[in-house]
Amino acid sequence: MKIKILQNQFINLRERYASICIYKTQLLIDKARDKEFAREEYLPSILNFDFSRLSGFEKTIMESFEYHYRLGLDADEIIPMLIEDIEGKIKTMDWFMKKWGSKMSKLSVEDRKEARDELFLDRRDELIKLSNKDFLLRCIVKNYGIRDLRDHFKANNASKTTLVAEFQFDSHKPIEVEWTGDNNSGKLDFIKLIYGMHYSGLLNNGKGEITKIVESLAYQFNVKLGKSWQSSLTRNRQERNIDYDQYKIFKEVEAGYAKYIEIKERKS
Repeated sequence: MKIKILQNQFINLRERYASICIYKTQLLIDKARDKEFAREEYLPSILNFDFSRLSGFEKTIMESFEYHYRLGLDADEIIPMLIEDIEGKIKTMDWFMKKWGSKMSKLSVEDRKEARDELFLDRRDELIKLSNKDFLLRCIVKNYGIRDLRDHFKANNASKTTLVAEFQFDSHKPIEVEWTGDNNSGKLDFIKLIYGMHYSGLLNNGKGEITKIVESLAYQFNVKLGKSWQSSLTRNRQERNIDYDQYKIFKEVEAGYAKYIEIKERKS
């Protein structure tokens, strides 16, 4: 029996993404002083989400995936079919530009727009990305996750009381995670880890304001940063004591993962 790799990935990633979306939306509502007002602000766009609201080729992809998925095909069957369609559109686009590209300027504004819209001429780079099965799968998962978010809050919207992470599926329930680093240096170690992941491109591809990223993750890990946490990090960075190891936390993480590997290999 053939293992359904993409289907399993789709199911697992969809549940994880939906869980994160639900959890983050619920946190925003829970943090609000006026929770009823927050629900009215955050939920309408979520509750009205539909694939038809997407634009361009992403809409075409999601509608096609949804149609075939509802008919009983799984991701291992649908995604190769979508990729073949995308690659066909790229070839058609390249053929058109090779033959007519130099003459485009002679067309009327309306004809140029029609050609660009029909052949997605301005979105070639996006189509190339979508022709990669992993990127395409993430795109599909993202849109399904948002729809799952809509379905969750629609199912619970009849109640006017604020939800307390009572998710529709057990797999959506987040577990509480708390940072338990050293009492003295633990806070700074946490900050160093986030900075390290951010500047190595592991968080948002290294984009975004690092201070907001640190504060957002600190909230989720229940780390009390304090108002002067950036000053503390600067002082720590400027330490020049010969016995002080700036990278101790990273070595501890490496040692921790090595311990995990050792345990797994011992059991296998």
